[in-house]
Amino acid sequence: MSKSFSFLFFLFFSVSVFSQDSSLIHKNFFRNQQFAMTTLGVWSSGNLIVSPLLSNNIFKTGSSLNSEDYFHQMNFNWNIVNGAIAGLGYWSVCRRKKKSWNFSSLEQEKKKLKTSLAVNMGLDVVYIVSGILLNRAEHNSSSNSELKIGYGNSLILQGGFLLIFDGVFLFKISR
Repeated sequence: MSKSFSFLFFLFFSVSVFSQDSSLIHKNFFRNQQFAMTTLGVWSSGNLIVSPLLSNNIFKTGSSLNSEDYFHQMNFNWNIVNGAIAGLGYWSVCRRKKKSWNFSSLEQEKKKLKTSLAVNMGLDVVYIVSGILLNRAEHNSSSNSELKIGYGNSLILQGGFLLIFDGVFLFKISR
């Protein structure tokens, strides 16, 4: 009688502990995604607020714009997209975390997210390199030089932020 009681107690305790661990893994996985989308949303909001304040000509076009105006134009436009991604991403995470799940499906989602982040990091490097190339192209031609410098610097900044963002996010979910 004592051995069967001990066995049942051990079995119940093991299932209970595993259940708590898997629930904690599930909770942390989705909490990390929500935090990442919130961080992206804050970055985006900051850029959408600051860029118009720092450039009086952000919504204008023409030859009177300088590289700083073009920089803020690109930041503003880029972060409209970032804001949409952050909002839709947050909504999607909230929706998906309520669905039924098992450990296998959670691992599949984690693998897909890691792949997506790795691809995004590659794109981030492309953004940075594109910004550098735009800045270099300014030296080879005088046409649209202010635009090339402004847009190039914005691509470098936004690509650099996203590279760090995606790298930290990938590190967090890989742990």
